[in-house]
This record gives sequence, C-alpha cells and structure tokens, in this order.
Amino acid sequence: MSKTKMELIEFEVNGYDISFYLKEENRKSIRIKIFPPFGEISVKCPFQTDIDDVKKFVEKNTEKIKPYREKLRLKFGSFDKFEGMLNPVNHLRDIYILGKKYDLNIRDSIPKDEILIKDDEISIFLKNLEPNYLQKKIDDWLKTNAKTVFQNRLNACLQFFPKLNLPELEIKKLKSRYGSYSSSHKITLNLKLIHTSTDQIDFVIIHELCHAYHMNHGREFKGLLTSILPNWKQLKSELDLFFKRNIFH
Repeated sequence: MSKTKMELIEFEVNGYDISFYLKEENRKSIRIKIFPPFGEISVKCPFQTDIDDVKKFVEKNTEKIKPYREKLRLKFGSFDKFEGMLNPVNHLRDIYILGKKYDLNIRDSIPKDEILIKDDEISIFLKNLEPNYLQKKIDDWLKTNAKTVFQNRLNACLQFFPKLNLPELEIKKLKSRYGSYSSSHKITLNLKLIHTSTDQIDFVIIHELCHAYHMNHGREFKGLLTSILPNWKQLKSELDLFFKRNIFH
C-alpha cells in the first residue's frame, strides 16, 4: 500500500458494513480506535502495510467493534442527529487551528473536562459527550484561544494605522461574514477565523480597520487596502476557498 495521509476504506464482514479511515504512520503494529459519540473507526498502520492485512486485522476484531458501536448508539441515539454539527471538526476526525490540521481524539473523562494539544493531536476529555455539551465545550475552548490570538493580531495590524486608537474587539459565530466594523470603533471577528492562518486573520482585520476611513468598498477603500496589503485579493481567494472546502456554516 502506498504512503497516504488518510484513506477511507469500506468493506463488508458477514453482512456487517465496515468503514474506517486508514492512516499510515511510523509505527510497528496496526491499531484500531473507535471514537465516541459517533462510533467512527480509525485505523493506524505501519508504512507499506498491505491493505489486505489491514482488512484481515479489522475483520478479526469485528466482534469487538460491533458491541462497542452498539453501546454508543444506545447511549447517544442515532448518529444522524450529529450530522452537520461541529464544523469545521470533520466528523470528529480532525480540526484546523491557525491553518494547521490536527487529529482529534475525544474521550469520556471523570472527574473534569480538559482539552489538550500535543504535537499533531488535540485530545478532548469530557464528562458528558452529549452533542450540545460537546459543541459548547469546543466553542468555549476555541473562543478562549481566539481572544488571545485575535487581540495579538489586532495589536500587530494597528501599526499600519498610526492615527487610529485601538478598537474594541468582539468575537462572534457569524454565518456568512468574516468580520465587521462599526462607527463606534468596534471590530467584530468571526470565531471561525481561528481555524485559518494568521495571514488570513490579518487580512480580515486590516480590511475592517480600513473601514475606519472608508465605510464602503469603493475605490478609495480598495486603494488604502492595496497600499497595505498588495496581495489582498489572493488572501481573500485563499480564505474563501478554505471556508468552502471545510464546509463552514
């Protein structure tokens, strides 16, 4: 099997449909993980492992997989109710933070909730894996990190506007806009920008700061934006594409 980052494998074992995401790593053995609350299966294997060997390993463990996934289904109900939640968390397999993709690992945890980043993985330990609770905890964690990142980027971008005072910063989950500027000198940024790169965050902030001088998107506004960010059109295209590919709602 050729080297790949993530590959979807689907097959059938005695009438039971099996699908899992396969990831090759520098490891010595094949490993299966089942993630609550969805019951998604992830398999990691050494580089150059034959796909038939992986399937045989999964097939051998099917009788362990089935009851655990059924236990999750009984605890959380149909997996369909999770559809569309936690974007841009990709079905609880991975998540982007500042443009970097992390593997996501969600576990039951007693006695306290905790979210940790280590290397290329984000581990989420929660006492309650009900979808609304899970969504809120991830949003709260993202917002805490976004406050620090966005404020630091706003401070850095303000150097291009020496006559402006530091505006008030607000962070919200917005459906379609990246940000906004109000005449009360307040900038609102979309929480989802925490998933993008700092260059893209800076573009949005500088765009909004330009509105302190020009409230519309006319020639003077674009002239000011271009004088600060000559490549702003490229940054906007990259940002639009990132949001589109990662199914932001």
